[in-house]
Amino acid sequence: MARVSVDDLGLPITSLALSNDSKCILAACLEAVLRLLDCESGEELQHYTAHSNKKSFKLPATFTTSDAFVIGGSETGEVFIWDLVEGNLVSKLQAHSKVICSVDYHPIDTCMLTSSADGIAKLWK
Repeated sequence: MARVSVDDLGLPITSLALSNDSKCILAACLEAVLRLLDCESGEELQHYTAHSNKKSFKLPATFTTSDAFVIGGSETGEVFIWDLVEGNLVSKLQAHSKVICSVDYHPIDTCMLTSSADGIAKLWK
């Protein structure tokens, strides 16, 4: 039998990502906040803001390979990168002209993929 853990954030969750060390969950919520949760306790360890989600899009979020940074998309076509521990915004990229549909980080190399409602996919190195 599988073990199931449940966390209620009280807000619609649009996407989830598991950290590479499997210790944390990144939850993207409709209120334009990414929440970092401890897998064992469910405790919120950090939250990340600055991106826009006023139209209730399903915005992507992920971790870098080293789990040192959190990456999130925005309805403005921007990609935001936050320091995982400190929670401060370290970079903002105007990646696309429309909402970011997906963002993924390579499991070994230092590169990222983004795609958008503008119909374009980009590889960032």
